[in-house]
Amino acid sequence: MSDTVQWFQYKRGIVGESQRVVHCARAAGDERLVSWCRREFDPTAVEPTAEPGATPAPGEATPHGPCIPCLLLVTSATETNDSVAAPPARDGLPHGVR
Repeated sequence: MSDTVQWFQYKRGIVGESQRVVHCARAAGDERLVSWCRREFDPTAVEPTAEPGATPAPGEATPHGPCIPCLLLVTSATETNDSVAAPPARDGLPHGVR
């Protein structure tokens, strides 16, 4: 995946274990992280992880299961575009995906 994609999940104890899925966002230094599935996260509540299925690098948590909408959207974007700037606009999503 592109170096501009940041993978993360909630830290242990913030939410239940079933909610600790791996999301992805465009790497940025903003106050809030906005994932490709359009959820907002407080950066202090999440931890960096390896890409789903990858071995974690030093400082990365072992990833839980992926957020399917994030995974599908970022995979689609990277297959069609060398630059992963931002998630597609809501109007650009297929019918029924919001």
